[in-house]
Amino acid sequence: MPSTITREIPSPVVDGAATLRFAPVLLVLAIALLQRFVLPPNADIAWYTIVAEKVLSGKRLHVDVMETNPPFAVWLYMPACLIERATGVRAEWIFDAMVFALGAASLALCAALARGGKVPEFSPNFVAATLAVLFVLPASTFGEREHVALISILPFICIHAFRAEGGQPALARAVAAGLMCGLAFLTKPHFVLGAAPVVLFAMYRARSLRPAFVPENLIAAAMLLAYAARLVWFEPEFLSFALPLTLTAYVTVNYDLWSFFTFFVSVELSLVALAAITVWRQPAPSTLAVMTLLASAGFFLAVVAQAKGIPYHFYPTLALALLPAFHAGLRPPVKFTPALLLAAGLFAQNWTYLNAAFDMRLLIEPARRVAAHPRVAAIGYDFSVGPPIVRATGGEWVGTMASQWAADNVHWLLAKRKLDEQGRRALEDIEAWELQTLANDIRRGDPDVIFVQRGQDDWLPWAMKNSDLAAALDAYEPEGRYLSDGMRTGYRLEIELWRKKRPR
Repeated sequence: MPSTITREIPSPVVDGAATLRFAPVLLVLAIALLQRFVLPPNADIAWYTIVAEKVLSGKRLHVDVMETNPPFAVWLYMPACLIERATGVRAEWIFDAMVFALGAASLALCAALARGGKVPEFSPNFVAATLAVLFVLPASTFGEREHVALISILPFICIHAFRAEGGQPALARAVAAGLMCGLAFLTKPHFVLGAAPVVLFAMYRARSLRPAFVPENLIAAAMLLAYAARLVWFEPEFLSFALPLTLTAYVTVNYDLWSFFTFFVSVELSLVALAAITVWRQPAPSTLAVMTLLASAGFFLAVVAQAKGIPYHFYPTLALALLPAFHAGLRPPVKFTPALLLAAGLFAQNWTYLNAAFDMRLLIEPARRVAAHPRVAAIGYDFSVGPPIVRATGGEWVGTMASQWAADNVHWLLAKRKLDEQGRRALEDIEAWELQTLANDIRRGDPDVIFVQRGQDDWLPWAMKNSDLAAALDAYEPEGRYLSDGMRTGYRLEIELWRKKRPR
């Protein structure tokens, strides 16, 4: 008989130690993905998605639908809406995927620069911490423009550190860093304040103006200038109406610096300062760490310039302070050093800080009981009510504005500021305009559901001041009240659902 020759096939070798090293990375990514399904939907993203859909359907931005921000705030979400139209996949999920992809591209570019020069290399533990800062820390503010800007500006910081250490990056990498930094500037132009300290420090290190004229700076600046030119030449409605409205009834609503620092950011700023001091006291803080902390300080200037006390405004400052603190604390061998403990404490405290949101998903089923895809309006200042419910139910928003934020700000300004007669009259005109706009929206839009903010901030008496709005509401009746406790805020939002009167 012929002999049978057998060959032993080797089993694939699995490096258990290597797999274990990257386990924290996989765990962080799993938590980041889980959060996207567990945490409440972001009201800003819901609103911008609605506005983008309306503009894509032919509505005029700053005319038929009112948004206080320049148009890029809406353009940012348009690709997700276009993909939703083509595939049926929800735009919010698509945008989440886009943010993850942007983060991956940003970190890949940073890692390439780290491998090519004296920029500190990234251990798996630090990669996991970085992913946590980028994708877990934002919590309910995931996808805000601050979040997108922070992700986009990281390669800009890395490439300047790379140059400061004597590196000469490839032109393609410089172009990529410039385009991403330009994206950060377009999200909110005052984010130039975050990049400026990095460039100034690079100039100081070089004792020369040359670092100001590298390709990435020129590209980012050109993008911002082109955007400004487009606003002047092609966005007359923004300049003639939306911008004056914003300057009068939004920009002026801010806290004095004492109240702002003591009430809103005292704990967060103290932890950031301690983290920065800890990094600075390292034996030899890297150029990248120094530039990252300077960028954090620059973004904090942007927070102070607005002085709103809105948590997500503080995210870039927090993230850019955390990254060098984690890098210092996670150097092998990992020990519970002051830098690591401070970074962990700062992360935990600010995860809750960035979760200051109302969860209004309890309104989805009541709205669907009225109509499967309801037409929705809302009366009240908090737009965490209407837009997220419209998106969750596949309904339609019939309002011109996201909420009565302008009237609410008018009430605040009239109560807090000493105004002359002209100033008071300008604010009262804004309130009257918003009241009449709401009346027209409800009369023409014929909503199935109207959410009315009641309770401690009762907006129904305000609505009844306008005879047209009172007449429109006469066709509706209350269906029930719903309560949502704000996450971390200690504030309760009470919403009354109104529907069309049933035949008696």
